[in-house]
Amino acid sequence: MSTGRRARAEQVPEAEAALRELLADAHGAIQDLTRLLKEVRAAIAAGAAAADKAAYDAADKQILAFQEHLQREANKASADLNEAVTRARLDVAAAITPTAIHVTEAVGDQPGLVSIDFAGHLFDDAVTVRKT
Repeated sequence: MSTGRRARAEQVPEAEAALRELLADAHGAIQDLTRLLKEVRAAIAAGAAAADKAAYDAADKQILAFQEHLQREANKASADLNEAVTRARLDVAAAITPTAIHVTEAVGDQPGLVSIDFAGHLFDDAVTVRKT
C-alpha cells in the first residue's frame, strides 16, 4: 500500500468515531426537540383551554350583567305600569262619581225622570233615566 492510502486508512477509525459522535449528538438533539415539541403542544393546549375559559367567563359575566339590566328595566316598567293603573283607577272613579242627582216627578202622562251629572264632565251629556 502506498503511504497515502495507509494514511487514509488510519484516518478511517478516527472519522468513524467522529461520525458516531456526531450521530449521537444529532440523536440527542432530535430527542431534545421531540421533548420540546411535546412541551410546546402541551403549553398550546393549556393556553387554548385557558383562553376558552376566559372567554366563557367573560361571556357569562356579560350575560349576567345583561340579565340584571333586563330585570331592573322590567321592575321599573312594572312599577310604572302599577302607578299608571292606580292613577287611571282614581281618574275613572272620579269621573263616574255623581256630583248631582235630579229627580223630576211625573206630571200628567209624562213619566218622572232621574238625571245624574258626573264629575269631570267626561260624558257628552248627563244620564237620564225614566222613572216608572
